[in-house]
Amino acid sequence: MIPAHLQPLAADDPARVGGFELLGRLGDADPDGMVVSYLARAAEGGTAALSVAREHCPPERFAAAVRAARAIGGRYAPEVLAAQVSGGRSWLATEYLPGLALADAVAGYGPLSGRATLALAAPLARALSRARRAGTARLRLTPASVTLTASGPRITGVDIATGPADDVQALGAVLVFAATGRPPRPADLPGLTAVPPEVRPLAARLLAAEPHRRPDPAELAEEIEAPVELSRELPPALVAEIVRRTRGHGEPRPAGTRPSDASERGPSRRATVVAAAGSVAGAAIAGIVSALVHGRPPTAAGVGVNPSSPVPLTPTATRPPGVAPRPLWTYDTVPLADAPPLPVDQRTVVLAGADGSLVGVDCASGQRRWHTGGFNPAAAAQITGDGLVAGRSQGAGPPTLAALAPANGHRRWELPVPRGLALIGGGLVASDTEACYLAATAGGPGRHGAAPQGPGQTCLVRYDLGTREERWRTPLAHADRTATPQATVDRARLVVVDGGYLTSYDTRDGRQQSRTRLPGGRDGRPAADGTRAYAATGGEVAAVDLGTGRIAWRTSGTSRRPAYGDPAVLGGVVYVAERTAGLVALDAGSGRRLWSCASPVPLLTADAPVVHRDRVYAATGDSRVWVSVFELSGRRIAWTYRSPRAGSGRTRIAFLGDQLYVRNGDILQALPMD
Repeated sequence: MIPAHLQPLAADDPARVGGFELLGRLGDADPDGMVVSYLARAAEGGTAALSVAREHCPPERFAAAVRAARAIGGRYAPEVLAAQVSGGRSWLATEYLPGLALADAVAGYGPLSGRATLALAAPLARALSRARRAGTARLRLTPASVTLTASGPRITGVDIATGPADDVQALGAVLVFAATGRPPRPADLPGLTAVPPEVRPLAARLLAAEPHRRPDPAELAEEIEAPVELSRELPPALVAEIVRRTRGHGEPRPAGTRPSDASERGPSRRATVVAAAGSVAGAAIAGIVSALVHGRPPTAAGVGVNPSSPVPLTPTATRPPGVAPRPLWTYDTVPLADAPPLPVDQRTVVLAGADGSLVGVDCASGQRRWHTGGFNPAAAAQITGDGLVAGRSQGAGPPTLAALAPANGHRRWELPVPRGLALIGGGLVASDTEACYLAATAGGPGRHGAAPQGPGQTCLVRYDLGTREERWRTPLAHADRTATPQATVDRARLVVVDGGYLTSYDTRDGRQQSRTRLPGGRDGRPAADGTRAYAATGGEVAAVDLGTGRIAWRTSGTSRRPAYGDPAVLGGVVYVAERTAGLVALDAGSGRRLWSCASPVPLLTADAPVVHRDRVYAATGDSRVWVSVFELSGRRIAWTYRSPRAGSGRTRIAFLGDQLYVRNGDILQALPMD
């Protein structure tokens, strides 16, 4: 599908720029603009958006824009594919993300609600903060440079602010436009009466006349939390248009040319699969809407491991009762390691190969997108807060943490482990939108005010994703030095379970907030809901008050030797798999057992169950029956998934949007979550 705003190339446009074939101009040409934007095709066939600097564009300004694009690319903006800032006319190539510019969305479908506007503000503030921390020039946003895509809001046009705090003021203008349909005028500023009440205080601070009165983006990034359940705030027609553009984005062709005979015969297999998995009328729309309004990356709490936001249950029923869905596709090309699938975004799910490779698989078709080797097969990779996937590389040189772009598997950044540090297990324990957190053994003096580190002492280290510089280092007592600590990030807390202790750290400075000795001997991944952390310790589940470090409650099973898996918490209920009882639901406030439901086959007690809408998905230990699905409204089995092929290992599951990824042995399958 050709983008509606794609215009034919002009007579003086080049056919190729830096190895990219130009297909047409994106948008109307502005003779006074600094750049000309094109839709292009890379040598390997991928689609790109390519911006070429005009002759009157100051070179230093374009170079600053390129640096800013690299700083925020992947999580808040399109991936930077290539760039040239010297040795000829400057240009920048990024991945092309189909979607709808905020300016067009508001013009065509009306202003956003106040709640939706706040949800838009959160990722944009984090992008400004990331650019500042990376030492790049400050960004100036406009309604035309913010695009609503199926993966969330993205900054698709990078411009540079020229005055102090101009980036913050521009953000305020974008939010006022989103909420009212027009930019702020001088007469509006005293009261901003046209702005919804929930947005008005924030907009007034951002648009303050004196630069020193405008808030810092880092402060905004911490204080702005997108409201819960905002999908209903977006007009359905707007969401349908975004989905239509995403679904129709196939192989590009030059503007003004006719489609091939094959394209006239009907939709491609990829389009058919995407339509089945994410039609406007189907259940998958909820996942896309959620990504649009929340603008958050998939983290350990958002990829079906530890969801913690209380949302109302939405019934799902598109098949006869008790009937499992058929897999959308199966991938079984390479031997796989015993690691869960990593759905990085709506387009790519990443697998760990048994040979130390990472493999990117297309979420719609199940075809391999890329294959990159050189990673430690025993060190599980993780999704980072900047929308990448990182793992511990192996080779003759020093140990390195390397992050790959989900679009093509290219290395986006590398973090050499400093001399004197030795990573524990995989090294990477957690990540949020600002930083990644590593576990290591250390020797020598501490940094950034940390206490001196004794030889062989274990520690946690925070590295900023924008600068890749160490922010703090703090001791990790009672550590298991053979396995990676289990952790999750909950707001401004890093919650770590290791060596039989649950410890909470302030993510900003590494300060230990509380430490709690857990009952039992299993170090599982915790779940958290802002006030408490929940951890399974083998025969018990315990809730820890994050403010005081006290155990709020603990519960044991009804069987002689209970065995609990990692918990998930959602809407005030803790869900956990137990070897004998099946799925168990506990009251998050008191620990009281609300109900339980046995599974036809025993459940695995390792990974947390996946809670999605009115269903809970749990992995089983059977070689044929891989998943048991429980209906929350009826508190009963909804269906079990029996694979047509026998597996050869334990089942690992994860989800993103409305698609469940199930891996058993060397087989990965995608199931619709309807």
